[in-house]
Amino acid sequence: MQVDRWVIDSWKSTEFIVLPHKDSKDVFILGNTDDIQQLLDDSNINIATIASSRHVGPIKSQVDEWQRDLDLFYKTLDEWLNCQRSWLYLESIFSAPDIQRQLPSEAKMFMQVDKSYKDVMRKVNKVPLAIRAATQPGLLETFQNNNGLLDQIMKCLEAYLESKRVIFPR
Repeated sequence: MQVDRWVIDSWKSTEFIVLPHKDSKDVFILGNTDDIQQLLDDSNINIATIASSRHVGPIKSQVDEWQRDLDLFYKTLDEWLNCQRSWLYLESIFSAPDIQRQLPSEAKMFMQVDKSYKDVMRKVNKVPLAIRAATQPGLLETFQNNNGLLDQIMKCLEAYLESKRVIFPR
């Protein structure tokens, strides 16, 4: 018995779709990940089936490693897509000098996330191999940290906008 060849071969050649953001030459975003998420689901089913086999003994460590990698991939991709969604929304807001002046600490936090996100995406653009990119040590934690900052920024931005609505009711 061996780890499913299809799973291994599929992930060896699966790459993220990396798109240029707006008209920028060195800022990138992930494109559609539906096919990758489908592959992830299919791979998890195959690996779980192998793991539950009574003949798994000789390859248990390989199967466990694939389960860990696929679990890490799933968690990282989820955090990554959440980060990208928030970053795309906030990027246009914090490019306005007025908002940077009104919310200086949030602008500083956003710049921190902005740099981190752009650095990750530049690396992925160079080597878009999905399993390798999304299972890099520390990447999950980077996105979790970025998402924590983005959540804080969103809350402060909402409070700021609400204060403006109170001052200027319709």
